[in-house]
Amino acid sequence: MSVSEHLLEVTIRVKIEGDLGRARFLTRTCRFSVLAEDEGKAFQCYLPNPGRLEELLLLLLLPGAELLIRRARDRRGHRKTGFDVIGVEIDDQTATIDSRIPNLVMAEAFWLGTLPEFSGYGYVRS
Repeated sequence: MSVSEHLLEVTIRVKIEGDLGRARFLTRTCRFSVLAEDEGKAFQCYLPNPGRLEELLLLLLLPGAELLIRRARDRRGHRKTGFDVIGVEIDDQTATIDSRIPNLVMAEAFWLGTLPEFSGYGYVRS
């Protein structure tokens, strides 16, 4: 039996809280920041938890790539950027860049019962 016979395609939708928008990627200014543009205005965006995405980011964050961004919540007034980068568009789909989102997706898949390997477990601990 081949590996492909064991693959299961499932669509999971996770609500991302906050004011979402789109911007065009210009350049990566440092490990945790990118320069984006919308309506002719350039602005810095925070790239949360990039982890070891360096190779992947080199493929995804090309000049002109469409970013999914979220307006930052700045409760204390200390933020240097007004937006977080959530994802990047690839072939009409959004690839998440924020490494916190896959945990939300897995938790939702677990609770929906779409992961048969985990049926029988009653809680998620992270």
